[in-house]
Amino acid sequence: MTDSGILDQAAHDLWRRTLGQIPSRFGQLAYLASLRSPGSRNYEHHGFAARFSPQVADEVIRQSHHQLMLDWMGMNLEQAAADLEQYLDSLPRSRAVTLSTWLKLRDYEQFPPPDCPAPLLDHYLKQVRLLVELFSPAAGVDATDPDDLPPPPLAQ
Repeated sequence: MTDSGILDQAAHDLWRRTLGQIPSRFGQLAYLASLRSPGSRNYEHHGFAARFSPQVADEVIRQSHHQLMLDWMGMNLEQAAADLEQYLDSLPRSRAVTLSTWLKLRDYEQFPPPDCPAPLLDHYLKQVRLLVELFSPAAGVDATDPDDLPPPPLAQ
């Protein structure tokens, strides 16, 4: 099988067995981000790497992560809000805890791929922050309390 054939087979496997089981695009983004090793920036999925190879696993997960980012950012605000709500509802902790944590720690900043183009990353961060602020009051979280808000991001 050619390298292209192996990559195609691995991508199909990743989507069918893993990503297809996660109902929201945002959840898929979060999941793939969790597979990234902070030290090496490589993606690590031991079962997937055992089936194909660590290099194929890294490449396919990296490509899928970039594609998911483009897919999520291609949604209009209403679609992105519905997708993010679906993700929040799938978490084991309450929406209030997640939103409060995100307001303070901005965990969602870790979800984009590491080499995400700056304009796309900036748009993603603004959109997620807007949605977090919109969802917060209904969850009983005060997004306007200055003590609850993190400092603005540093310019790069």
